[in-house]
Amino acid sequence: MIKKCFLILLPILFLAFCSEDDNDESIENSGGFGKLTISTDSKVYTWQNGESEDMIILQGSLTNETDSIYYTSMGDYYSSDEQFQLFVACNSSANIEKYRKNDKSWYEVEICSYLIEGSKYIALNPSVIYSISGHLRKDKNTSEAGIYRIRVDYYDKNVLKTPYRDYSNIFEIQ
Repeated sequence: MIKKCFLILLPILFLAFCSEDDNDESIENSGGFGKLTISTDSKVYTWQNGESEDMIILQGSLTNETDSIYYTSMGDYYSSDEQFQLFVACNSSANIEKYRKNDKSWYEVEICSYLIEGSKYIALNPSVIYSISGHLRKDKNTSEAGIYRIRVDYYDKNVLKTPYRDYSNIFEIQ
């Protein structure tokens, strides 16, 4: 009896360990400095949930988890220096990266919309929760489903040095 159960379970265990795991837990998403927490409001987005079949509205939050002030170019250029709504946009400090399964790496994709007025550096104050928003547009890099994350570059007082960098949770675009 035990021999029969083992023979039945062996192929199942083999398939479980040998199959490629495409779920979120199998994808490496580390490497940031850990000073910011960046979260999206959803883990799955579809082009049909956006304003059109060619746009997704990405929303979430960003929190400075330290006692220090940092600076990032995610603010609206014409707004005040103190802003609580930040933007994931082209030519800002926030970028979208896509996961490449074949070499298990992340690469930047330019699917963000532009801020017409441009972006500017604003202070990320300690323990403050900021709203983030971005309009993602469909292009040749995003016509297929994939796993994405937001990358945010930020600085201390010296914005000319190499930036600190943190990442959001991963999310899927279908």
